[in-house]
Amino acid sequence: MLFNSDVFFFGFLPVTVLVYFGWMRWRYQAAMVWMAIASLFFYGYWNPLYLLLLLGSIGLNYGIGKAIAASPIRGDWAKFLLIVGISINLALIWLLQICRIIPEFPQSGL
Repeated sequence: MLFNSDVFFFGFLPVTVLVYFGWMRWRYQAAMVWMAIASLFFYGYWNPLYLLLLLGSIGLNYGIGKAIAASPIRGDWAKFLLIVGISINLALIWLLQICRIIPEFPQSGL
């Protein structure tokens, strides 16, 4: 689903916004859960494999964040975990870009 598609503009977006504001009237936390579910659906609709990658990345970031929160303030371990977390996220982005570019080489004549 693309942001400029009819499915997004006339289906996904109105439903998401209406449900979000409906939940906001009663429960803020429920509205936030709805937005998280809607976001995961949006990315999973386009490619389910990316949804698994996104969920894995969310879990890893959550675990690293909990470990940083449990470590001493301004400690070396917290800095190390932060660097590891950022490095893993950058490596995933780089890997996704490389995997997307490599199949195009034979078709482009390079």
